[in-house]
Amino acid sequence: MIKIRNLPKYITLLLIVSLLAGFASAFFLFALDTVGNIRNGNQWLICLLPLGGFISVFLYTHICPDAEKGNKWVLA
Repeated sequence: MIKIRNLPKYITLLLIVSLLAGFASAFFLFALDTVGNIRNGNQWLICLLPLGGFISVFLYTHICPDAEKGNKWVLA
């Protein structure tokens, strides 16, 4: 049970957390809109997606070969 004397502390924490969540959400929506506009303006970027996948696989297999063990835990 929340005591009345602790109410200002909890309200302050609530405001801080909700402001941080709101700013994070607004930034994510702004970034998503910006990336969407870049993609719509440059349709050829979609052709580079397989290349990005190959680079990602190459980096995982050559730089950090132990990552496969952790990936099995994530997928389990």
